[in-house]
Amino acid sequence: MILKMKCFYLLLLVMMVSGCTEKVIEKPENLISEKEMVDIYFDVALFNASKNSGYDKFREHAINSRDYIYTKYGIDSLQLANSGTYYAAKPVVYEKIYERVEERLDSLKRVFDKEIGGEDVPDSREDIRIDSLNLGDEAREQISEQAKDSL
Repeated sequence: MILKMKCFYLLLLVMMVSGCTEKVIEKPENLISEKEMVDIYFDVALFNASKNSGYDKFREHAINSRDYIYTKYGIDSLQLANSGTYYAAKPVVYEKIYERVEERLDSLKRVFDKEIGGEDVPDSREDIRIDSLNLGDEAREQISEQAKDSL
């Protein structure tokens, strides 16, 4: 019985140790550089923003965002997927890539905000939330006024 328990614990220990080993993803032969990945993800974010804004000139002119990215950077979908997987396996590097993309997007947003006349344009979602809260107060006031008028 004790021998079976020792074997069980030894097997459990081996499974835990083998489960904790880091699976290393090999570096692809045609790895896209970190800087170029930042550029690609930045362009993808701009395409997505264009599609979501309703002002999609790319669709009007029949420009496929994926084909545009592949042509602009001289890559294919497999190379992009392999490079993305490689960097995703390195969380510190992947986070730096996304931080740089976010910095570029924030910088571009500040430029556009200045162009339209405001230093910091508030987030429209915050405005909607505030408006909906104010609407609730106004509705309550109207109801109480109507109740007073009916008396």
